[in-house]
Amino acid sequence: MCLVLSCVLASSCLVFSQSHLEESRAVEVVVESIERVSHDEARFRLKISNRLDLQVFLAAYNLGAEPIPELLFIEHWQPDEGWQIVAPCMDTPPASVMKLNPGDTITLQRRLVSGRSAVCRVRKVQFEKKFRFRLEYFDAAKKLRTYLESFPHFEGTKLEAKPRIAVSETFKIPSPPASSGTTRRGR
Repeated sequence: MCLVLSCVLASSCLVFSQSHLEESRAVEVVVESIERVSHDEARFRLKISNRLDLQVFLAAYNLGAEPIPELLFIEHWQPDEGWQIVAPCMDTPPASVMKLNPGDTITLQRRLVSGRSAVCRVRKVQFEKKFRFRLEYFDAAKKLRTYLESFPHFEGTKLEAKPRIAVSETFKIPSPPASSGTTRRGR
């Protein structure tokens, strides 16, 4: 079991927190597990917690009973380019806004599958080296909606509303299981 503040660091429990010192502990992302399913697939179990005394707002898709937070990116370190988004690549903005109240935590599952449509096409995902998660969130729903109205954001675009950013510590994805010589498809 992973505890947010007193986790024993093991391969199955990584604790990530806010990168900006002035926002330390504002929003926390905990990776409870990383599972390498095959040569080209990894699965993550994440928890996002609001440690502020104020609400935060996340872009989301409403596909079922619970909204699914978006603008949670997995990035891969490229020596010549720095941190580059691997997934998800989006050309349309999420349609909804979800609120995360003080003290609230949400749990989600994420998959990274090389060659799938959610993975940036300009990136050949290699499961080696350093990865991190980057979460974009806002302190007001109006700021988030303004940000989404100007979507997609291109380098050099002047934005009226800028997100707060929670960046994880770097981590590595484990090697695939020995029996995963073939690529799994589907699901």
